[in-house]
Amino acid sequence: MAATWFYMQDSKRIGPVALEHLKQMAADGTLRREDTVWTVGMNQWTLAGQVPVVFGASAVAAPAPIAPAPVGAAAPLDAPVFASPVVAVAAAPVSYYDGGLPPRAATTLRGHARPTGDTGDWPLDDTRVAQFAEAVKIRRKVTGAAQLYRGLLLLSTIALVIILIEAVGAALFGGWGSGGPWANAVMFGMAGFLGGFCALYYFASRATMRAKRWAPLTMLILFVLAVAMNLLSIAVAASGRPEQMVSGIIVTILAAIFAVVSWNSCAAIPRWRAQPAWCQELIVKSGQ
Repeated sequence: MAATWFYMQDSKRIGPVALEHLKQMAADGTLRREDTVWTVGMNQWTLAGQVPVVFGASAVAAPAPIAPAPVGAAAPLDAPVFASPVVAVAAAPVSYYDGGLPPRAATTLRGHARPTGDTGDWPLDDTRVAQFAEAVKIRRKVTGAAQLYRGLLLLSTIALVIILIEAVGAALFGGWGSGGPWANAVMFGMAGFLGGFCALYYFASRATMRAKRWAPLTMLILFVLAVAMNLLSIAVAASGRPEQMVSGIIVTILAAIFAVVSWNSCAAIPRWRAQPAWCQELIVKSGQ
């Protein structure tokens, strides 16, 4: 007989096995009536004690105490993953359900507004829920750097616009500052410098979101260089320009924080790529 049956014991899905094997397990007590079984053609996991072909004709007439199927157990193919509350509610402990929810969901959503959607479909078992949670945790380290680069892009763009307005105004109307043409050239040079950083931040944020490791690694190198340069400027300013020293310390601290964020992202990308592809798809599809 083809091995097409599965059964759940102690939150573990076992199978496929042949029907005769299940019958033998039922006969010798290895398979309990409160265990759940599933095979092709069944709409859901069902208590073994309510399946006549497993426990015999007396299965339905005298079922054992009913308990819900283990939470989130993944059935083969497209089968629902736990016994229906309509079947299990007769003898199951009330604490197992909260408005039709299995224990894991009821615990997770305790204190939240009661769900109004489908409460009978749980495609993920506990293992896969843990995998998804770990993938989300790792992904946040990746996207944290991307969000940082977007913030720097915004600030740099604002600064670029201000400098361009001032430079163009000085070139067209004159009298904006006492530096003359040389000052205008410096402002246009600063605008070009900021424009380059704007482009770098833009491409770095996009590449980081796509788990391209070169992006946070490049930014990490730049931030480390910024820390080194500012430490040097602090050492120089310590001799007689305390106001420059204070600003240098602030910039150094910020650059160090940015470097840490970039390093965390760079280190997390290999771990993120090693996560199950279905986790990556769901998280990316959600826009994270």
